[in-house]
Amino acid sequence: MCLIYSASDFAKKILLEHWDYSLPVEPIVIANKLGIRVIGTDNIQVSGYFDATTSTIYVTNYEPETRQRFTIAHEIGHAVLGHGSSLREISQQFNQKDYQINEFQAKEIKNRKVNYVV
Repeated sequence: MCLIYSASDFAKKILLEHWDYSLPVEPIVIANKLGIRVIGTDNIQVSGYFDATTSTIYVTNYEPETRQRFTIAHEIGHAVLGHGSSLREISQQFNQKDYQINEFQAKEIKNRKVNYVV
């Protein structure tokens, strides 16, 4: 039995199970391996969101690829940590779940490309 103590620990677990060690880390590939679809769209006013009812991440087409990768990794965090759908109004402030998700993705998925280079 694996105990998860932090979002960072959970990210490590996800990477060990779903990352093929190719660089850079591709969050879309990891999402797909987790059974999560990723759809680019022109029809949202936020960087992206996770729809738990369809297990789909929507990401805006209007941001640079690096920002889209960050957003997809962030939304994977919402999905795997059981936060449910992540869409919120633009005016809503960052909440505790978002801080937890940024720990999940920023410390592990985004930076793993450096940690595994030998």
